This record gives sequence, C-alpha cells and structure tokens, in this order.
Amino acid sequence: MAIALHAHLVHEFGNKPRAYKNKEGCGSRNCFAAGVQVHGPTHWQSELRATLSSAQPAPCGLPDTVGLRVPKASNCSRFSSYRTLQHRDELGLTLRAAALDIAPRVCAEFPVDVVSEVTGAVVEHAYGYIFEDGWVEFERLLETLSRVHTDADDRKRAGQVIGERVVQLLTDVSRKAGYVMLDVKNINMVGRRVPGAALDYEVRMIDFSPEYVANVNLHANTTSSGCVFSVNALLFLNQVMGRYATHMRLFSNLVRMMERTWDSLELRNGSFCALLDADTERVYKELPPWTSLMRVPAEHFHAALRFTFYRVLQQYGDADLMQDADRFRTARFVTRYVRLIVYYYANF
Repeated sequence: MAIALHAHLVHEFGNKPRAYKNKEGCGSRNCFAAGVQVHGPTHWQSELRATLSSAQPAPCGLPDTVGLRVPKASNCSRFSSYRTLQHRDELGLTLRAAALDIAPRVCAEFPVDVVSEVTGAVVEHAYGYIFEDGWVEFERLLETLSRVHTDADDRKRAGQVIGERVVQLLTDVSRKAGYVMLDVKNINMVGRRVPGAALDYEVRMIDFSPEYVANVNLHANTTSSGCVFSVNALLFLNQVMGRYATHMRLFSNLVRMMERTWDSLELRNGSFCALLDADTERVYKELPPWTSLMRVPAEHFHAALRFTFYRVLQQYGDADLMQDADRFRTARFVTRYVRLIVYYYANF
C-alpha cells in the first residue's frame, strides 16, 4: 500500500536507465533532481505534497520546490535481500547525517521498488529522499563559477570560500558523525550559495551508501576524529587529482591541513589509522562478501575498511602519482602519498 501511494512519484523520478551518468544528474545508483515543483496538477505532484504533509515532524513544511534523490534501475535479475538491507542501513546513515547538518535537510523519504533492467521485476526495496531545495551537484557548482562570478577577484574569493567550506565539512563529518566516507567525491556532494550572500557558499554530502560509509567506531572507540579527517581528506583530494585536477588550486589549504593532521596523529593500538600506517605498500585483496560495512563482524571491520580504502584510492586517483608513491620507500605508503600530494599541490 505504501508503494502504491507513491507510484506516480516513483515513475517520474525513479528507476532511470543505468546508462544515465553525470550529465543526467546521476551517479552509479541514484539520480538527483533539483528545483522540483511541488505545486501543480500532476499525480506525482499530489503524491509529493501528500508525502511532505505527512512527515512528522515536518522539517520543510510545504515549500515551492524541493530536491529529489531516487534510485536508478538495477542490473540484477533476481531479488536481492542484501541490497535491500543495504538501503535500510543507508536510510539510517542519511537521516543521522542530515540531523548533524553534514547532509542537506531531509524533508521526507518514501519507499521505492527498484526494478531490473533485465527482467522488469522488482529486485530491491529502497528509498527516495526529498531534500530542501537550492542544492546543486558540487562539480556543477565548480564548473559554473566563472559564469556566476564574472569579476576575477570575486571568482577567486568564491573559490577560496568553497575550499574553506570543504575543509569545514570534512571536519564536521569527522567530529560530529565519525563517518569514514570511503567514496567521497564530487558527484557525491552538493553545494549552494548562501541566500543573501553573494560570495558565501555551503557544501554537504549526499551519498551514504553503507558499502563505503560507516561509523569508524561502530565496534570500539579506538579511532580519533583526526584519523577520520585525514582519511576522508586524502580520498577527496585523491579523486580531485585523478578527475578534476584543475580544481586542485581551490584545495591547497586542505592539502596542508591533511598533512598536519596525519603527521600529528597519536596512533592507538587497534585504530584504523594505525592499521593504515603499518602498510609499506598498497593492499590488494578481495573484500569479504558483505554489502554493508555496518554489518561486517567486529573482528573483520577494520580490514574491510582498509581494503575498501585502497580499492577506492586506486579507482579514482592519479595513477602516476600513486606509482611514484609505490617506488619511493622512504616511509610507509600513506605517508609517502601524502608527501607527494603536498609537494605538487600545497602551493598550487
């Protein structure tokens, strides 16, 4: 019955083709739509208004526009209980992130039956999220700076502010939530200009898939917020270098802060960063068959984080720079890689 109440809303925004990518506002598994009109005569708008009105408490009221993030279609042919559990874990991580103000405010959520592109059958039970509006994809925000700020000095200042806001966001993620964001990247972030402020911006995270996100101290309070900041900052910078290198000039302060934080860590036995600091080279291992880091048994939890960390590092980073870090054996791998990033980009 709950699915039927949102059928037109899901039909309009959910189960988009797997082939949809960044230009369609989609990541690997979800699509994001901004500026969605709440008021209008269509069936999906009626369902949207009903969903917003029924949310208790109602954090957004009944605004004129909202943002939506809804799952794409699946490439699976059979029903996946693992993926359904994963969506449930993501719901908890996302709502907590919104409450801590590291994600946009969630106005409401609604159930989504994800269908298979192969068979047309329902293969996952998931959720769509209704966000407060005004947020755009972070990469699009960066790409449009020159059109929004035609004055060179204003454009430079706006870029500096965005860099500062990313530092603050990563700090808040580490201190408020303790989330390791192993898939942190531009397409998993959003930003917006602060209303009424010409040169001020806000930045937030939007993707909390438990394949890549977990509370680092889920099982034991051994890992510091400084460790979490260092790891998230390194992974963020890694993908900027690998895919958006021209933007690195905005994040030179983050580069220096990452180095200072990593170097000043007091590595406790059993902490995640102590595990990483012991690696003289990158670790290549297959992950155990868990689709949610939040459900990995305690004895395997840090190992799962570690393998995911290196897999994402290789997938999105600058291959040449990582190979340089592989060759230079003056320190352990993460420290070598941090030093190279600082060398090339601290004064970019």
